[in-house]
Amino acid sequence: MKGKKKRGRNAAQEMLKKAPMSPNKVNLSVIIPAYNLEDCIEDCLDSVLLQKIDRMQIIVANDCSTDRTWEKLLKYAEMHPEIIPINLSENKGPSAARNAALELAEGEFIHFCDGDDAVPEGAYRELLRIAAEEKADIVTGNYSRMYPNENSAVRPFSHYSSQTGIERCFESGNTTLWNKIFRRSIIEKHHLRFDESMAQYEDYLFYSQFILKKPAAAFTDMYVYTYTEPITRPLGGQIRYANIDCARNIERAWRSIFQTEIVEYQRLWFMAYRHNLDWYFNCSWKLIQNPEERQAAFEIMRSLICWVEKNVKFCSWALEDRAQAFYNTFHVDYLTFCSIRCEDYLLQLAILDNIHPRGPAAAAADGLKKLSFEERDRKLCKSIEKQLDELETTYQSVYTNKRVWKDHYWNLMDSVVNDYWRLLQGAEERDCLFRKIRATNALICEKNLFLRLSSPEDVQRFKQIFCVDNATLHVLNYSQYMAVCSPRFIAAGGVGGSAPCYVPDPITAFISACRCGNVGMQAILRSIKAWAAFKLARTKR
Repeated sequence: MKGKKKRGRNAAQEMLKKAPMSPNKVNLSVIIPAYNLEDCIEDCLDSVLLQKIDRMQIIVANDCSTDRTWEKLLKYAEMHPEIIPINLSENKGPSAARNAALELAEGEFIHFCDGDDAVPEGAYRELLRIAAEEKADIVTGNYSRMYPNENSAVRPFSHYSSQTGIERCFESGNTTLWNKIFRRSIIEKHHLRFDESMAQYEDYLFYSQFILKKPAAAFTDMYVYTYTEPITRPLGGQIRYANIDCARNIERAWRSIFQTEIVEYQRLWFMAYRHNLDWYFNCSWKLIQNPEERQAAFEIMRSLICWVEKNVKFCSWALEDRAQAFYNTFHVDYLTFCSIRCEDYLLQLAILDNIHPRGPAAAAADGLKKLSFEERDRKLCKSIEKQLDELETTYQSVYTNKRVWKDHYWNLMDSVVNDYWRLLQGAEERDCLFRKIRATNALICEKNLFLRLSSPEDVQRFKQIFCVDNATLHVLNYSQYMAVCSPRFIAAGGVGGSAPCYVPDPITAFISACRCGNVGMQAILRSIKAWAAFKLARTKR
């Protein structure tokens, strides 16, 4: 097997050497934008250099890094003449860095590589071999992901399956730059460049503009790129893509794409448009936590969809069985989406999420059993207000171990909402304290940036507490909120009787009580008993 593999590699190298070219022709130009990558740029360059491609140039554009990235680039350039370092005069982002590199590129093909990623051994030889054999202008392959938080484990990620090169180029998730090579003559003939005014989505627009030039496409099933999964963003940061700029840029990109009259591959372009909307809705818009920003992004998204419906006939949602496809993404039909208010839409999504509150911890309800409803509510109201005041006082300061304090805050807020507020029986008291809980949470999170919902996991934690995300919580009024998070009832029998009854999930309540330190041996025994009743009730359904 080893001998066959070696002969195969030699044959591929011979094929590249025999391909007609001028004496100084460059086979491949690798373009790498770099900003503050001193920890990983060497690994990236090593992986590219190990490809051992004849007549390859590696253009690295340093985008005004403030660390030692530039020094490391100069050191590598001294040892490897194929490396061409560029030091940009001002920081303008990856688009400007790639554009500057394109001006110096001489290769027959271009590969766009990110400075924190890597190229597996033999990837360039395979991509160039396919391009030579099939006379292709673009060659795409599969890619893996490297997970820094999992001891740098590398696992295959994409599994593309289309049987033609052009279909691969439109396949869901395969509209990235870095797992492909592009023929430079097409880029230069049409003067394709990255839009430097777009902070996001500029790569998707560039890629789409290249595809619009009708290149000959080919593919390989080989894993030709290793993408580094972004490390969890720092506390207080913003969720990647969850911002208004992403909405503006996706609208700008698709309006630009559809300005061109598209005659060929209309089915594929619609598929790309549909997959892109689905990605944006689930990975960007739904994660925006600022209510005003989410509403503005909703209007932009709706404006784009209505514009496409009017101007791009082959992308109409009225064709064939597309009504169900639209509903699968947006959870309403197209006409409803075009007319519904953002507030009502958020309410609809919250109801469909079907997230129910956990049952209160047994320890929290112990002292209330013998009290009248009025006495219980007075005691609960006093306790809730005291806990909110203590939270506001406690979180006046900035703490060193922010992760611990963040978990501490959300555990206590969980207890306030689910162990106390949900036990209130009076509607007026509930309404008043609902607004106070919401306002106190907003105030504390504004003062302490590390409490921001800075990851999808944070958003999910918030939804477990409140049954809705932050943006929805601040849009709904009390009656709407109660409609969303009404408790789950188990019909037909319940526990020990024939009437329907509410059976809270005791495991979730027990875990929450443990977090807040409200668990002793009696609480453990009660939780075991409640768990048995809960399982019995589920069995009887």
